[in-house]
Amino acid sequence: MMLSQSGPGWAQLVMSSPLIAAAIAGIFAICIAISVTEAKATKRLADAASIRTDKEREDRQRAKLMLRHQLVDEAVAAVSVWYMCLPYKNARTGRLAELVEVDGFTQIHEQYMKSRSLGHALAVKLDAYYASEDLHRNWHAVMDLVSVRYHDAIGSLTLQLRQKNADGEHSGLTVGELGDGALVSRRFLEALADVMAEIVGGDISPDGHVRQVAGPRSVAQLEGGGVGAPDGDRSRHDMPA
Repeated sequence: MMLSQSGPGWAQLVMSSPLIAAAIAGIFAICIAISVTEAKATKRLADAASIRTDKEREDRQRAKLMLRHQLVDEAVAAVSVWYMCLPYKNARTGRLAELVEVDGFTQIHEQYMKSRSLGHALAVKLDAYYASEDLHRNWHAVMDLVSVRYHDAIGSLTLQLRQKNADGEHSGLTVGELGDGALVSRRFLEALADVMAEIVGGDISPDGHVRQVAGPRSVAQLEGGGVGAPDGDRSRHDMPA
């Protein structure tokens, strides 16, 4: 039978048939279910990504904290010879005496050479992990002052050694000031405190900083400095003589 234009519309016809209405309702229900499932899946993915991001952030923070602790320990080990060189009071005479007079030259010299090696290695690490110029300058000063203290303790602090370790690029003290044990001690403690504060609270990158202070340094330049480096061939990482 043909439907006239004045007859019932298609919508009325569809809704008048229970089977067709049920089919359409089912289709709508399926569409809604699919939408809900997709929304839940999207939320699960977002939650998983958020959890992964949080974990990665926590892992980075943990890695930074562990690295800071390691660098602090290495700095303490590198300057330990400083305290071996401090004068102490002889219990029998009541007078100040140098540690080297009691324990012998060999022990303090070996510790000093070890200190220089540790200091050089730490300087390279600080250069890689921190961008702060103050940190590198202060660490260099610390190791120069350790050298001054050592040579003073064994009686070999010559004018030449004071000149080599003087001024801003090295200890931060003048040639004359390096002959004053009290000034040397105060400057050492100040520089060491600044180093520790920067290691603990400064901007650190476990992945390493890309730094070029005075042009790129080759491996040969880095290996050529430090312990046993010839005079006049001192990179920023060179330890004092």
